[in-house]
Amino acid sequence: MVHPHVFVAAVIRWTEALSLHVEGLGPCRLERAALFRFKTSGLPCSINPHIHRLNPMTPETLYRLAPPLIALQLLAFGWSVNREIHTKDADRQIVITLPDVINIMSLFATVGCLIVLPLATESYLWLSRIVLACAYVLIAFHPLTIAAHYGLWKRKSGSEHATEKTGFRYVTREERTTSLVSALLVVVVAMYLGTH
Repeated sequence: MVHPHVFVAAVIRWTEALSLHVEGLGPCRLERAALFRFKTSGLPCSINPHIHRLNPMTPETLYRLAPPLIALQLLAFGWSVNREIHTKDADRQIVITLPDVINIMSLFATVGCLIVLPLATESYLWLSRIVLACAYVLIAFHPLTIAAHYGLWKRKSGSEHATEKTGFRYVTREERTTSLVSALLVVVVAMYLGTH
């Protein structure tokens, strides 16, 4: 049972939070201020069931996590290109590896959904959360997949790149495995964030 004076006090505090929004603090700070005032007012949070579903993704979080991710993606791609160019093996052709292809696709999705889309439409919460998490998963798997591409997970010093018939193997078995694991994990993360 909610006492009338507690309810009136809560309404007054919600009105104060609304005045913060009018003064230009923005809707995200309004939600945080309202949540804090609700908890400190003694009014049960069950009176507003949506109070527990406040989205943790804010513009501040988005623009704080996006630049390091883009920097990591560009750094990983630049390192791979530099290594391919300076590989002193006349029998090998210079190619864009599968991990780099995945990284480039992730980079385009990151820039499009975390930078361009929010600036153009001011809509970022649901899609940007998914893209941000999936891109971080992919960049975390990138060193493992690159190591598998160059055969570093094997005990032998040689790699599977050189073959007698073709002279080059684009994707190794370990590389396919790590790429598949990262893709499955990305799907799981996307499905989880899409439903929560």
